[in-house]
Amino acid sequence: MKVDVVAAPLAEVKADALVVGVHADDKGLRDPVARLDRALRGRLAALVAAERFQAKAGQVTHCHVDGGASAARVVLVGLGRRDEVTAETLRRAAAVGLRRARDLGARTVAIEAFGEPRLTEASGEQPARD
Repeated sequence: MKVDVVAAPLAEVKADALVVGVHADDKGLRDPVARLDRALRGRLAALVAAERFQAKAGQVTHCHVDGGASAARVVLVGLGRRDEVTAETLRRAAAVGLRRARDLGARTVAIEAFGEPRLTEASGEQPARD
């Protein structure tokens, strides 16, 4: 398996599918996902509203992207409430997102770091910045 770590705006990441996380208690999409949504002219926010996506832990949906981003699809994964997120929650969210991307036929997948600096700081890792 080949793994690359890149530091780039989400809209510029080249992949068949891009997996991003959404928290249940956020009022809107958080950065850097909000910047990706702006590049996609509001398609992610519209998807969240249309499907009544509540971002419960493990919930997943996706959209095909036609311009605005380098990825062909965006997979949204629910992370649950921000104060209940653990490293295991993030691991499971990544697995759910990868599974959906695989089921959609993606051969290359990029995963956003899910924006949980309190967990990476506790482990001594540095969080990725967009």
